[in-house]
Amino acid sequence: MRLDDLTPRGARRPDDTARLIDAWQRIEQWYDATDPPLDPGFRPPVSVAGLSMLVQQLGGLVPESVETLLRRHDGGADGRYPLPMRATEPTCWRMLSAAEIGAEVQRLSEVARSLLSVVPVRAEGPVAAVWWDYAWIPLCECGTGDLVCIDQAPPPGGTVGQLLLYAHDAPERRTLYPGLADWIAEAAGDLMAGRYRHERGVGLWPAGGLS
Repeated sequence: MRLDDLTPRGARRPDDTARLIDAWQRIEQWYDATDPPLDPGFRPPVSVAGLSMLVQQLGGLVPESVETLLRRHDGGADGRYPLPMRATEPTCWRMLSAAEIGAEVQRLSEVARSLLSVVPVRAEGPVAAVWWDYAWIPLCECGTGDLVCIDQAPPPGGTVGQLLLYAHDAPERRTLYPGLADWIAEAAGDLMAGRYRHERGVGLWPAGGLS
């Protein structure tokens, strides 16, 4: 099954492109202003060929939010996790490149097809209770095998474009944010407000510790 064969099951959100770009620029500004300087590892923009390949791999359906970020940075350097997230704190995230997104979709789809029995999964929030859904597009990773995905066809009660956590070794799938811009705006605001500090050998960490 391809993504363009799917009919969205949830409500659509209005375009958040401007808010996403503004928030991402503030994240870049925070890293530019750190003392000593910190390199978040953001890569150059995706190439035309790289974006075209991803469009083919996703059956012609690349969310505008994903394309917006890829046109700014084609993912981030391996081993660097510059994007904080309150919903998974203290875990931070690295954006995948277009090639990595396509590879993850292919890998997880193949594994899902090869499963000999239904894997029991609990849904936390309006998300499909399945091991892997062909409507999920992996966007970020944290170094452990877990992924932040964009849900392009949520069940009733969900929102097209919502973010979900794919935990590779846990029986839960849970929603995180209504959309990508919601998370990036929160991350930018938290960095600017000093909610996180950078520790050598650790990376970003909640400034006040874990509650």
